Amino acid sequence: MPSRFEIVLPGLDPSSIRLEHLHAVVTGWLDTPDTHRAAAKPYTLTPASADPAGAAVQVATLDDT
Repeated sequence: MPSRFEIVLPGLDPSSIRLEHLHAVVTGWLDTPDTHRAAAKPYTLTPASADPAGAAVQVATLDDT
């Protein structure tokens, strides 16, 4: 089942966070050595946006795996 998660990064300015750095963190959490170089990923992420606590990032997954 598709899911969406919001991760708040307290105290950070969203304009200081580069998307490639977020991608590196998320691939570290969700990829395996076999899937790291796959062209299609079962997840996506948004650029950082402003949140009252700092910066927010959304990660969406296609299924529970």
